[in-house]
Amino acid sequence: MSSHASTVTLRLPARPTAAAQARHAVRDTCRHLSEGTVSDATLLVSELVTNAVRYAGGIITVVIDCEPDRVAIAVGDDSPAQPIVCDPHPSDTHGRGMRLVESVAAQWGCRPTSEGEGKTVWFSLPA
Repeated sequence: MSSHASTVTLRLPARPTAAAQARHAVRDTCRHLSEGTVSDATLLVSELVTNAVRYAGGIITVVIDCEPDRVAIAVGDDSPAQPIVCDPHPSDTHGRGMRLVESVAAQWGCRPTSEGEGKTVWFSLPA
């Protein structure tokens, strides 16, 4: 395994293309990690960015921190509303994103921004 570490910050407008841009950046930034780790990280960043697009709007900040032993990703938006981990009915078409983050990530959480007008949802995975 490489001793490569890198951090990338994206500022994305809340558009339908934002999740794809975030996935692409994770794949590029973390390409030195295992395929399984990169796959999990791209899945989870897609969920968090999609939530930010759907529920917050504005500008979304994505910080991707890939280190030799872990990947940590934080997604910030302008909404102070905390994410909700739902138990959707099998026929529901939405509501599974945070449950997925909870089940796949080694750790995850949410913190208010320093200005208190938004939040950052983050997760980490072992490499």
